[in-house]
Amino acid sequence: MVYNECVKQIFHFNEDSEGTIKKNILKSMGKSWKEGRLRLYGDFYELTFTMEQNIEQHPSGIDREHWRWFLEYHAKAETKVL
Repeated sequence: MVYNECVKQIFHFNEDSEGTIKKNILKSMGKSWKEGRLRLYGDFYELTFTMEQNIEQHPSGIDREHWRWFLEYHAKAETKVL
């Protein structure tokens, strides 16, 4: 979905028969997404704060409820396994 609706509309390249280009693009996007999440969490989450204190100290530009969702998602056991 992301590939067809976003990547192919923005970037113009020839498709290869083995899907190597698509695979590399999606791999790079996934890596950037993961690193961005980790950086965001590391830069703004305070271990000495309670969950509510961390939610109140949400980064500017990020809605409080989105930040709450992100922190709750990050705290889930199944998320940590990934």
